[in-house]
Amino acid sequence: MCPMVPPPSSYKGEFFSDVKTALIGVGLVVQELSYFSLQDSKDLNNITRFLNRILGITVSLQNYLFGYFTDTLAAVIQQAKKTGKFDEGILDVGSSGENVHRQSSEVFEGNSSGIAMTELHKVSVERGLSWEEALQLLYNDKQPQDGFYVNKQERTSRLTAILVKVVPTPYTVVRATVYKPNLGKQVKKDKLEDIEKKYKKVADQSAKSLWEAQYTASLSLCTHAFLRGQCKTVVVGQKCEFGRRQRTYHVLSGSVLSVWNQVESVLATQSKRQSRIQVVRLRTSDGGRIVGVLVPEGCVDQMRQMLTQLSAKSLVHVH
Repeated sequence: MCPMVPPPSSYKGEFFSDVKTALIGVGLVVQELSYFSLQDSKDLNNITRFLNRILGITVSLQNYLFGYFTDTLAAVIQQAKKTGKFDEGILDVGSSGENVHRQSSEVFEGNSSGIAMTELHKVSVERGLSWEEALQLLYNDKQPQDGFYVNKQERTSRLTAILVKVVPTPYTVVRATVYKPNLGKQVKKDKLEDIEKKYKKVADQSAKSLWEAQYTASLSLCTHAFLRGQCKTVVVGQKCEFGRRQRTYHVLSGSVLSVWNQVESVLATQSKRQSRIQVVRLRTSDGGRIVGVLVPEGCVDQMRQMLTQLSAKSLVHVH
């Protein structure tokens, strides 16, 4: 399994090998004939025993181990936030370098509880990487193994290109950051040897048409439709934004509690997955902030109709 983050750069020695030896030495890991496993499954949640065993490792290695754990946890959280899977109760958008633009805001003033104001925002999130930006990244402190790579075997008749930038480390295992035209920078650092098993390095101009094709198509097509020609979700009349470089969010903010019962009623008309109430926090490119409840695409019109009926006045602002 490929680690998400490289080992500590200041560590002198083979970090993973030394940690493995240390964990075996204190009895947290057992070496079998051809693999390693935890000593006893019943101790998986025994934090006290785990911490006591860790004390048997040298203090210096303990610090590096816990530092590596926090780096990995941060990478996992960042990736989860980027894909919208971070379940802290709050979806964070715009904190990972995405370009967030507020397209429009509908303001609903006054409701059954008084003069409270509720806003329905339409926000677009751009997370792709243009060919010009990719070239600039490539030639910024370029290493010999940096470059554009194309998949060796065609995935459903489509070739795709990625940008690979090697991460400088003092260790023998070479890791790299991968950039994609539709998604931009990937959080996980992959082993270069694993990348080379699936992709081959090509000249810049050989990758240009492939990069620009996916970059352009991903504005309106999901990855399924781009690679296979169609998407099962879209075929049945639903919207799919998987792998699209631009995603659209509808956010209800302001005095949401004053219309909470009505909001729940509208969301209840959706599927179980869509009816889940998700709090979202957005940071727009112009420095603005929006905190509210995510409104599924399928019930935006119904939500707007409900708010219009409750409010004494409504205004639309186009940004």
